[in-house]
Amino acid sequence: MSFWEKIKSWFCRKKDGVTLDVIINHPSEISENDLAEILDGARDCKVESELFAGVLYLKGVRIPQDYAKALEYLDKSAQAGNVSAQKILAKEYMSGVNFPQNLEKAFQLFQKASSSGDVEAIHNLGLMYEEGIFVEKDINKAIEYFQKASDSGYVEARVEIADIYYEGVDLPIDRIKACQMYKSVLALDTSAIDIGRIYHLLGQAYADKFCDCGLTREEGIDFLKKAIDKEYFDAVRTLAFISDELDQGDRNWLFGFVAQHQDNPHCILAMGICYEKGCGTFQDDSSAFNCYKKSAELGDPWGMHYAACAYSAGRSVEKSTDEWLRLESQAAEKGVPLAQFNLGVCYLRGDRVEKNNEKAMSLLKLAADSHYDGAIKILRDIQGKEIPNANNSAQMQERAVPQVQEKTDVQTQGQTISQGVVSQEQEQRQDQPNTQVNAPSVEAIEQQTKPKLEYYNSEDFH
Repeated sequence: MSFWEKIKSWFCRKKDGVTLDVIINHPSEISENDLAEILDGARDCKVESELFAGVLYLKGVRIPQDYAKALEYLDKSAQAGNVSAQKILAKEYMSGVNFPQNLEKAFQLFQKASSSGDVEAIHNLGLMYEEGIFVEKDINKAIEYFQKASDSGYVEARVEIADIYYEGVDLPIDRIKACQMYKSVLALDTSAIDIGRIYHLLGQAYADKFCDCGLTREEGIDFLKKAIDKEYFDAVRTLAFISDELDQGDRNWLFGFVAQHQDNPHCILAMGICYEKGCGTFQDDSSAFNCYKKSAELGDPWGMHYAACAYSAGRSVEKSTDEWLRLESQAAEKGVPLAQFNLGVCYLRGDRVEKNNEKAMSLLKLAADSHYDGAIKILRDIQGKEIPNANNSAQMQERAVPQVQEKTDVQTQGQTISQGVVSQEQEQRQDQPNTQVNAPSVEAIEQQTKPKLEYYNSEDFH
């Protein structure tokens, strides 16, 4: 969800039984007497009546929509110090939908509202600094505003701070601090936030494994199950990814749940994983592929990746390089780190695709940004070295990817495969150029269908 979609919220304030919420969401409840009083009061320059009249004209509620009059009344009310008018007008200036966009005025209006101690305005100033909207991007300044709003009880601001540390937004990732903050949110009034998302982020922090989050296995699985209870279906997919860690009761529960929600692409994907692993049901590669294919057709990015792997390996379907490339490319475009990594390695090697270092580096950087360890190691190895032009194939033959000197066993689908990793010795030889390098086996990479999890969901700004 974009920033402009996240700023739509309204501040309720009573006036003789009429609230802003009533005007916007229940206009039929406004009596003729209330309507006449509001319009008469606005014409008499009564500040609160100007606010209500401005919103009525803005939304076209019970009177013809008139943006000019809406702007006139809201501006008068805002200039007179009405905090609600200041915030509403600021959001309108930010969105640029009904009035010409003016980020400077939006920032100034939020400042005025925040000077009155309004926590929502303080929070929105934090968002502007976090996103670099009108002001220079400053994550520390954003956290300062978020913390001030959070200290005043604004739950959304505390979630914003936790998100920053969780995702490493212009700061080092700190999953322990993020999870502590998410857990503290659970003890507050969560009516204004998506509690299923919070449960999922806590569970995903455990499932990711790439850094410590301070959660036990039991806590991680419990949070994922709570997210699923809230019908936050991304959690179904995450729990399926770590289904090897579930006891038999939870495996049976997971399969039973996804079987009952076959209209949801995440659940269809999870059912495929259950069939592939024999989780809560019998092991069946054919049924697994059918689930992956259906999930992909319904638009699930991880379904696309899993189906691509099946086409690449020829599991329960005829091998098809074209289908593998089509689906893996779609998954990479939609943000699946393992798909980005696979394609990046293939473009470096010229394996099933034309060798292209520019595409390879772009894809590997995307995967690294999502903390995919294999991509980070490759980029670390070649960082600072000149990357030859994609058209200069002679130079590219000897460079591009790190030399593989060690092997680690990876358990996948009940079998042991070998996956190449960069040796510690090689990582330490940063001052020595690579003259002969080899990429890890793409076939081995693609068989590893238990990926690191790193996909984030936006949350509404308020």
